[in-house]
Amino acid sequence: MSEEERIFFENLPETVTIYRGCSLKEIKSNNFRFSWSLDKNVADFFAFDYNKNLKIKSNIVVRTVSKNSLIAYFNGRDEQEVIYIQDFDTKFQLSNKFDVVAEGQQ
Repeated sequence: MSEEERIFFENLPETVTIYRGCSLKEIKSNNFRFSWSLDKNVADFFAFDYNKNLKIKSNIVVRTVSKNSLIAYFNGRDEQEVIYIQDFDTKFQLSNKFDVVAEGQQ
């Protein structure tokens, strides 16, 4: 993380809403990869516009997590990316539930 990213990360609230645009297969598995975003529009891009997902049914997952369950923050590509590892979250998890946002193409 850059110094600016570190300061931003340290100033996040204790509870954070994160978004992930991913395939329905990933959603059904409940085994999510580690790149999430603080910006729903970024997740929307990855779910519905990103070339890899054009032929894959996708959606957006929304999860509210403890700031302590986040590993890092990066904004080098204006993605407001946070690193969230689901297995690590068991210590800090507010809930094992997540919401799927039914917007865009599916």
